[in-house]
Amino acid sequence: MIFTDLINYLETHQTAEGWLHAHFGQIPPLWQKHVYGKQWTAMTGFGSPNQTATLEDGWLLYSLVRACKPKICLEIGTANGFTGIMIGAALAQNHGGLLYTVDRDGGAIDRARENLFYFGLQHVVVAECGDALKVLPTCCKTLTDGDNKIDFFFEDGNHGSTAIVDEMRIIQPYLAKGCYLAFHDTLFDPNVMQGIDEMLELFPPNVFEGITYTTSRGLTVLHHKLSMPLLFEEKHNV
Repeated sequence: MIFTDLINYLETHQTAEGWLHAHFGQIPPLWQKHVYGKQWTAMTGFGSPNQTATLEDGWLLYSLVRACKPKICLEIGTANGFTGIMIGAALAQNHGGLLYTVDRDGGAIDRARENLFYFGLQHVVVAECGDALKVLPTCCKTLTDGDNKIDFFFEDGNHGSTAIVDEMRIIQPYLAKGCYLAFHDTLFDPNVMQGIDEMLELFPPNVFEGITYTTSRGLTVLHHKLSMPLLFEEKHNV
């Protein structure tokens, strides 16, 4: 029933994302080239369509979670809950798994909780209000109690490059081998890709393989190679 209700809701709460062209002069040249002549589907039932991931982003996250079958998921940047709902619906379809999602906007978290309850996902997705860097240490310890590790991570919150590195410094000890790391807005905000590059420098070379999907704003997914160590590489000044 969760999946059927979600499908019906998505079909009746979407619109063409014409704002891309309206704001064409204000976006990075790389993104202008990427979006020219293309159109994606904006969601109208989860707050402002301009600030919500597109339907295509949501289905991509859903498909990734359905395919890789994670048990412990972590999202930074809940907003009104659309991507959390898509991840949560995939976990429900997988018959197992938990998503913990964090946002510092209390109003957004309240709306996300309402949306999660509407789709019956409140037991699959836990929405927490707080600054990610302050909440993550306790959150990671709670999520990974016992043998559990974080095997799917989605970042769509603080897009500053240093924030991505700081978040990963906290999360890294709790990541599972073979984990997936997903980052939104990688074609839209240069700081996101810069943050990913700086984050990867913390690890030994070639620990992750990755791909950037050309959704409306770009979604980059990294996958840990099981044969490689998942530890930060110690940097020593000579």
